[in-house]
Amino acid sequence: NVHLPGNYYTQDTTYPVVFVLDANLYGDIYNVIEDKYAEVGLLPNVILVNVGYKDFPAMDSLRNRDYTYPVAIPEYEMTVSGGADKFLSFFRDQLVNHIDSNYRTDKHNRVLMGHSLGGYFALYSLYKGLEAQQSLFSGYIAASPSTHYNHYYIINALEKISSRNKNLKAYISTGGLEDNPSDTSAMPAARVFASLRSSLQQKSSIQLKMDTFSDL
Repeated sequence: NVHLPGNYYTQDTTYPVVFVLDANLYGDIYNVIEDKYAEVGLLPNVILVNVGYKDFPAMDSLRNRDYTYPVAIPEYEMTVSGGADKFLSFFRDQLVNHIDSNYRTDKHNRVLMGHSLGGYFALYSLYKGLEAQQSLFSGYIAASPSTHYNHYYIINALEKISSRNKNLKAYISTGGLEDNPSDTSAMPAARVFASLRSSLQQKSSIQLKMDTFSDL
């Protein structure tokens, strides 16, 4: 689903594009927020590309396949997983080209936005973008990303990265109530954030903003 800004047909200009994951759940909400906030000047006018599945049952299973890498460890009991590289290729080889060919897009201002496993995919895409000479996206938003996946695979991968691409932006958020004191194997959110900050800001010099919302 592609949601165009209110002034799209009256303004001869290009627009940033925000690709929204889990659109079955979030697409309609973000469309309304974008329209209302842009109307009063609190958000820029952007094209929202809502990426979802044919229905909620499909979303519930296929997001595990599409948003994760590598294949899940057995304890997660995911029937399909580990397909993030293929899903990222879908963006690179099909979706982005389709959007750029059919709409007036700012090809230097694309943002990928995800929550939970979608946030994990956003971080994984950022990791791949840092490795590349040129990233498909210029910005990444990861809300409560599932950084614990496969024993913190993405945290470890980012810690080891030698970045070749520094012209990127990232926003990462978490909730203050997400820590589980009874899970001794879980890394505290503060430690996760410290690792991400070190890997992304100090090593890669990307523009990074991080927030913890204490009561969520």
